Amino acid sequence: CEMCIRDRTITALTFTGGLMFNGFKQLGTSPINLSGSGSINVKSGSEIRGDLTVSAGRISVLGGEFFEEVFFNQTGSFATQGEGSPVFHKDVEFKCSGTGAFQLNYPYTTFTYHEDLILNNASGGLQLGYAGTHAVKGDVIYKGAYNINGWSNKIVLNGTLNQAIKREHSFTPTILRLDINKPSGIAVLETPLVVLLDLSLQKGELHTSAFNLLTLGSAPTITGGSDSSYVVGPLSRTGTSAFTFPLGGNGSYAPLGIDAVASSCTFKAIYIAEDPDSLYPRSQKDTTLDFVNRCGYWNLDRTSGTQNTKVTLGWSNSPCFAPSPADVKLSNWNNNSWNNSGDVSYQGNSQFGKVSMLNNYSGSYPLVANLTGICYKVVTFKTNYDTLIYGLSGIVFLTPGNPKEVKLEVDNSLVYAGQDSIIEFTNFSNNSNLKLKYTEQQGCDHAFEKTLKAKKGSNCKINSETNPRVSCQCGTEITNISQI
Repeated sequence: CEMCIRDRTITALTFTGGLMFNGFKQLGTSPINLSGSGSINVKSGSEIRGDLTVSAGRISVLGGEFFEEVFFNQTGSFATQGEGSPVFHKDVEFKCSGTGAFQLNYPYTTFTYHEDLILNNASGGLQLGYAGTHAVKGDVIYKGAYNINGWSNKIVLNGTLNQAIKREHSFTPTILRLDINKPSGIAVLETPLVVLLDLSLQKGELHTSAFNLLTLGSAPTITGGSDSSYVVGPLSRTGTSAFTFPLGGNGSYAPLGIDAVASSCTFKAIYIAEDPDSLYPRSQKDTTLDFVNRCGYWNLDRTSGTQNTKVTLGWSNSPCFAPSPADVKLSNWNNNSWNNSGDVSYQGNSQFGKVSMLNNYSGSYPLVANLTGICYKVVTFKTNYDTLIYGLSGIVFLTPGNPKEVKLEVDNSLVYAGQDSIIEFTNFSNNSNLKLKYTEQQGCDHAFEKTLKAKKGSNCKINSETNPRVSCQCGTEITNISQI
């Protein structure tokens, strides 16, 4: 039946049989309190505009729209199952204090929560629902004397503000699937959490910590992972198959991969998007390494098991690291210096890529690893012959571009200080002395000096020993500037 009531028509009701809200529409906003040993069903089309408190033997939420705070407490011994697509605009708490299972939404439907979702498993029977989805824009709060069935599925965090998953008991919550799809704000774990099957990173950061650790199942599916969505903080996984930890920080995706191992091991990985220099000085490095990445580093710990594995490090749009993958090396901190981790294989390009060890890492754990590379040593200078009789003009080209700091002196006078990779300057003589100092974003320092000569012609005069892969930019005259 369809029922329409006015404000205060129903404010409190005690019942013993069944009560169904089918197209029920509350015209006012007074609180409604319902209690009894019977069953309550709320179906689609119903609109509850005041606070709703329900304590009943059996509760099935099959739809409806709830505009104020809601509290459902199932007290009976019979199992129930919800479905449909209800919408909750304010906080909602589901409590199970009876002995029967209280399964919120079993079929492939979605419950939508615009504020907090509170899961109170007081007696052990509360379940999210194996095939249902809970899309939450507020916090998810676990409470009660019992943990929730680990095969409950799935939670989507899709709010625009910061969101948290937290607990008010001592258990570690376990869910089947977690989806991070936030237009803005971050998601934070304020409790340890186990995700058994699927972790989807579509948009937004998921922040963890050593105490509030995210642990994945033995063979999880990772969907997404990009510059706009990754895990910030430690991530743990136990198993034998190859796996990629979807890590990142400061707007850059920085995954860490491990190969398959013969017996089960637990590996915990974290990417620290900070300069390692204060803990692991970048200047203390093997002579085969030109530089150590200053934007971040990785920590991989084997917390159980004995197997060794190959390690793969990836980068994406890093402001400190954009060489060709062919130039990339892996390094690891060993007691007091960065060591060359040996030969690697590589994929990708200068914007994103990954490099892998060719052999298993066999050193001690935790492994502190980083990317290293070649310091490019190419500067080209172009003089304009046509202006020779009026006073020379020149252009300096820095390769690669995007320098961190540049200083240019002509005849011991500073003519430029900044971050440009193409520098134009004038008013020097045919035999002026040019000095250039610049630091690349990855930390390479360069110093060059050249006595300028203007010569007519259009041939590129590049010293091939400096960097044979660089193609010169021909003009009226290009002269290579040798490194001091």
